[in-house]
Formats: sequence, structure tokens, C-alpha cells
Amino acid sequence: MIDMTPSRLYVLTALSRGPLHGLGISDQIAEVTDGRVLIGPANLYRALKELDSDGLIERVESLGGDAHRKYFGLTPLGREQLKDHLEVLRALVSTGQKGLRALDVQEAT
Repeated sequence: MIDMTPSRLYVLTALSRGPLHGLGISDQIAEVTDGRVLIGPANLYRALKELDSDGLIERVESLGGDAHRKYFGLTPLGREQLKDHLEVLRALVSTGQKGLRALDVQEAT
């Protein structure tokens, strides 16, 4: 599994809905996190460069005649890596919730 920073994971998640340009990715992340996560241009474009270098995203044709913006989409490897990392996060959340329940039980006794 390829190493994944939170920024990179958020970018992949945003692109899972379809190709987007940089500002669209940033807006999508802010929208789905209710504004809790804001990725600035420097972090966003560093993540895009790394994801492209790792073969997880690729440039795609501009949509709707918007030729001056660079659009990116997930590659098959990017989709696979996103699914793998989300499964790890699901397992982590499940384990954490079980641990919290166990602590609640101990504190109640």
C-alpha cells in the first residue's frame, strides 16, 4: 500500500466523484467536511504532484470547454489505493469505538 497523508487521502476522496480541477478539489473537500478541512494551494498542488508521480491520479481532458484549467481524475490504481486506505480507516474506527465502549464499562463499575 502506498503511504498516504491526510491531504492526499482527501484529494483522492474528492476525485472519487469524478474529475476536478484544483479549486474544484479544494471546494469539494471543504464541502464534504463542512468546512473543517481546508487545503491551501501549496499543500493541494504538492499532493497533486505526489499523487500523479505515484500513478494514483492523471490529467484528463478539460470539461465543458474549460481549457485553461488542469483537470485530474483517479487512475485504477488510485481507486484501489483509496479503497484500501478507507478499509484500514474503517477498521481503526471500529477498534477505537470498541476500546471506548470498554473504557465506558470500566468507568461505570
